[in-house]
Amino acid sequence: LLSKLGSMYGAISLAVPQGAFLDVTAQVIAQGNTSITVLVTAWMDKNGSDEQQEKAAEGEFVYVALDEQGNPRKAGIRNENRSSSN
Repeated sequence: LLSKLGSMYGAISLAVPQGAFLDVTAQVIAQGNTSITVLVTAWMDKNGSDEQQEKAAEGEFVYVALDEQGNPRKAGIRNENRSSSN
């Protein structure tokens, strides 16, 4: 279980008006022994068109795997397909 946010780096590029639609993506960009780093990017539709988008925000989040005592432990990341054929 990855249960603690170790650090975060981010930047907000644009003010996002109320009611705006965002496309948000997340990608694992690094994996260490006890942590993973996830890049999260938010894109805002420009002028109400999903054909044109502007980057609204981006951040890197480092999650650290902890044991029951709160100490870092080996991170077990599984590569599994979330879509089920059942």
